Amino acid sequence: MGVKLGGNQTWEQLSTGTRVKEALTFPYRYSVYVLESIGQGGFKQIWQQGSGPVGIVKEIRKRIEQGPRQGLMLIAMISIYVGLFNLLPVPGLDGGRLMFLGWEAVSRKRVNERVEQTIHMVGVLMLLGFILVITFKNDIPFFSRFFHH
Repeated sequence: MGVKLGGNQTWEQLSTGTRVKEALTFPYRYSVYVLESIGQGGFKQIWQQGSGPVGIVKEIRKRIEQGPRQGLMLIAMISIYVGLFNLLPVPGLDGGRLMFLGWEAVSRKRVNERVEQTIHMVGVLMLLGFILVITFKNDIPFFSRFFHH
């Protein structure tokens, strides 16, 4: 799914009010950071550094071994990535469905159900293929050597 994980976190004791504020604003701030990062690096960054399910599980394991704070922070980051990813205007995701709803709102006609289903199915298959390629390329050492020159 093209998630780039990593980095070091620093922890400091915060007041309850600051904790509540951080809990409410972190998802927005981190979403902006993710979108800016993707905007700067685009598909190339995901291709080079993204992780699929195997890499994500490895990173979760590593972070949980570092302590519960690291594990919970990673889970929050993954949730934000998944939420943003789901909003991409790609058939098979909610963003793709929103595109069809937008088309219906503008044209005042419903898209042929069979056509829409086919487009979503092709989109899901392409996404699964992309996830598999990223997983084999970046997360499984044996296969990664076939993708790097």
